[in-house]
Amino acid sequence: MIPPLTGTSFSGWSIAEHPLGRGHVRAANVTMAGDSAALSLSAGAYNGAEILTAARHGPGIHEARMRTPPAPGSLSAFFLYEGVEDGNDEIDIELFNDGSRRVMFTTWVAGEQTNTETRTLPFDPSAGFHLYTIEWSIDLARFHVDGVKMMEFRRGIPRNPMFVMANAWWPVWIDGPLLISPRALEIESIHAVG
Repeated sequence: MIPPLTGTSFSGWSIAEHPLGRGHVRAANVTMAGDSAALSLSAGAYNGAEILTAARHGPGIHEARMRTPPAPGSLSAFFLYEGVEDGNDEIDIELFNDGSRRVMFTTWVAGEQTNTETRTLPFDPSAGFHLYTIEWSIDLARFHVDGVKMMEFRRGIPRNPMFVMANAWWPVWIDGPLLISPRALEIESIHAVG
């Protein structure tokens, strides 16, 4: 972990560096420009980037305004993650960077997946910025995209405080070619409440 990010929207956020999927998330792949961030997928390697809040947050409404990169075989994610050694709680919005417009909504409790649903967005998430929202209470995980409810789970809901995170990465369960030039998940704003 390196020092927190600067910038109005990113005050109190940190950059992660660790193995993930087919590569690593690298601090060098995170860039800042004012209140926005770019989480880059490397050229010639399966490396990505990840940011997270410095502290865990409880239930509330968490939002990110993002544009995904065109990079088949990779995912862009906005999510909540407990970050403990023995089974994590987690709530995810994961977008496929392959042009399919697919988005996965999932929840995990103590390291076990409790809900998952894949939907198709009515737009190309790489063509412009869109608002992704996780509404979380002790008995609800609700997901909105641009203010429209896309999914709701009422069972198997995490209860433990979690870090608010975003990343771009290469899962082992999706095939895709190495990039010739870097591509980035662009984050215009991100807010953690709770």
